[in-house]
Amino acid sequence: MANNFKAVYVSGSDKVTSLLGPRIVALHAYSPTAGTFDVQDASGSSIIKCKVPASGTSDIYIGEMGLRTTGTISVSAPASAAAITLVLG
Repeated sequence: MANNFKAVYVSGSDKVTSLLGPRIVALHAYSPTAGTFDVQDASGSSIIKCKVPASGTSDIYIGEMGLRTTGTISVSAPASAAAITLVLG
């Protein structure tokens, strides 16, 4: 079975990425400070949250079914130097 995957990189706090309809199948997050990444849908509801320690990373694999998204997704990061990569499929 062939899948089309796309990686979306978001750095800094409160960046908005327009994603129309794909599923989040994995994410990788890094932050120089301890805190929580919050990925929200267009209505402001949390799709997924992940905590990272100071100078730490978090890798989450959700699987082939993924988390369905619609509309614009916003990512709130714990610091301006923090970054998250969403793998969409």
